[in-house]
Amino acid sequence: MRGKEREILLKQPTRPRYQRRLVQLECIIGAGLIVLLCNLKNPWIQQISSWNVTTYDALLGASENSHPGDHSFGYNNNSSSSSNNNNNITNSQNMDSFWERMNGTLALRLSSLQQASFESKRLHLPNIFPLARRHSLDTGQWGANQVTKEWAYLHIYKNGGTTVLFQTGRDHVPVSRVRTKKWFTVVRDPIHHFLSGWSECGDRSRRGRRIKQGLPPTGPLEANETIPPNLLYDYDFRVARWLVEVQSQVMTSWSCHMHCFPQVNYMLNSRNEISPELQIVGDLGELPAMLDFIGFKFREDIPSGRNATADPFLTKFYPRRTDLLSNETVLKLCDFLAIDYYLLEYPLPEACEGMPVGGYSQWPRRPKDVRTKRLTRIKYVNDTLHSYKLLNRKRETRAHLLAQKEASN
Repeated sequence: MRGKEREILLKQPTRPRYQRRLVQLECIIGAGLIVLLCNLKNPWIQQISSWNVTTYDALLGASENSHPGDHSFGYNNNSSSSSNNNNNITNSQNMDSFWERMNGTLALRLSSLQQASFESKRLHLPNIFPLARRHSLDTGQWGANQVTKEWAYLHIYKNGGTTVLFQTGRDHVPVSRVRTKKWFTVVRDPIHHFLSGWSECGDRSRRGRRIKQGLPPTGPLEANETIPPNLLYDYDFRVARWLVEVQSQVMTSWSCHMHCFPQVNYMLNSRNEISPELQIVGDLGELPAMLDFIGFKFREDIPSGRNATADPFLTKFYPRRTDLLSNETVLKLCDFLAIDYYLLEYPLPEACEGMPVGGYSQWPRRPKDVRTKRLTRIKYVNDTLHSYKLLNRKRETRAHLLAQKEASN
């Protein structure tokens, strides 16, 4: 640049910072309006205004004998409903319809129901559940297991992951290592899955206590083994308190509470959508038949995974007894697991009949900072026993300081 031109540019007044920010904001708003106008022709955008889904049964307004891609989702606009159903049929035809092959196999009777529900509803998930409920989970190095050259098992915690590991003889790997494979997974009753995860966390806590006491990590109840007082509380109260603690841990870093999260969250990718690699969803009770279906021979001589019913400690303090839960606790569990009850073919408990499809609450909210997260956990998790423990600890500290002061005098 020549000296005169540079001198002229330096003499020109520059805009204040706030004016430059306003110009940037106007550009962002303009770009957003352009994107919105381009998407107005999208049938999904046109259907949101006429969307009127109220209850679980209203969303499933389809005959039992219909094809999994032909379900009607209760839109008021008939033309929008017909175009939406046509889109579902097209998407179902583009994806390999494993439901038709599974439907004729007696050993996969329950899995065919799960597959039919999965194929028909997977595209509607973003329109029903907000991002607060459709959060993906980072399972780290335990995310998947390559079963065959073509298929990989998507690991949902407490759903047969150890059994698949024993059968294949391969360790679990991150999901990024199996992106080129087709995925399959198995599911179970949502409340039973939640209680199984609760039992898993209780077992891990017990192992830590036994190691501190100098005992083996696992084994029968010892005479000198410490039993926390909270294990003696009412069963319904313990489950309800654990649910509140799990809700406070959602959308945070990895913790044992992840074992109790909804199973659908394991199926979501970083865009909070069902991973396109996931092709088959079966039932956990038919896992051997599922492995045979994808071309892997299930071996009966290999031991299965963990069995909590064989542990006397878990059977006594962490039983899976839904009959001991109150209607209020069951309703809270259904609200927490609403996304599972929508996508998977499991009947709602009697106490949850009439619950809206998306659940009642719009939790969770990502904490703004560590302090907000800490205050939220203290607000919901601290119970009466914990408060008494803190009070007694303060009294003991105060008495110890007074004793030291008297000794020094």
